[in-house]
Amino acid sequence: MEVLVLTHLHFDHVACAGLFENARIYVQRKEWEAALSPLPPLRPFYDRNLLEPLEGMDLVLVEGDHELEEGLMLLHLPGHTEGMQGLALRTKAGTAVMASDLLYTYLNLHSPFPHTPFYPPAIHVDLREWFSSVQKVLRIASSRELVYPGHDPSLEGRELPEG
Repeated sequence: MEVLVLTHLHFDHVACAGLFENARIYVQRKEWEAALSPLPPLRPFYDRNLLEPLEGMDLVLVEGDHELEEGLMLLHLPGHTEGMQGLALRTKAGTAVMASDLLYTYLNLHSPFPHTPFYPPAIHVDLREWFSSVQKVLRIASSRELVYPGHDPSLEGRELPEG
């Protein structure tokens, strides 16, 4: 069975989901609800035309952390969006976390500013939840080197450690 994990439903993460017509698609229920009825300043990030096809697909709405299979866990990581989620996976090097847009780049994880341990991305719905989610990622990942941001250019061409 094909599986597609949508970390959140911003247009740049959901635009090609329809290509996975036979996949089981995992989305946080909170994210689904927020995307269908976004607050006015968040409306540009959600495109109803991209969401509607998902309703006829094998859409699974999960609530909170959810084990997909042994060694592969969905993590609810709110802050960037209400229902942001990432993936924790067991590898030979330890537990890796794919943080998606919770952390756009490594700059968000390694703040250049002495007054804050993390540097939030420009888009977030709840800064307090964002900080809590980053702390959660760091508790779950075996090391900071096993945390993978969603848009860092240095990740191009890199592979995750083997499982």
